[in-house]
Amino acid sequence: MDLIGPISEIFKCVCSPICEYFYYYKKLDENMEELDRVLRELESKKKDIEATLSRAEREQGKKPSNEVSDWLKNVQRINTKAESFK
Repeated sequence: MDLIGPISEIFKCVCSPICEYFYYYKKLDENMEELDRVLRELESKKKDIEATLSRAEREQGKKPSNEVSDWLKNVQRINTKAESFK
């Protein structure tokens, strides 16, 4: 009878990560669809910003700020990383 407590604790430690894994596995398709949706939105925003930048550079000779350049680089990095999940 003295073994029930420690065995119960071991079971709790092992069961929790396994249950969490199955939860995420079960939701994988839904999560991937959500990821695709968010990536499409991000890509649309990126294209809009690039079009605005191109027009500003062509018509006014303006260059993008460092913040905008960094944002565009981060979008590319995010897209590359997301593609590795598919």
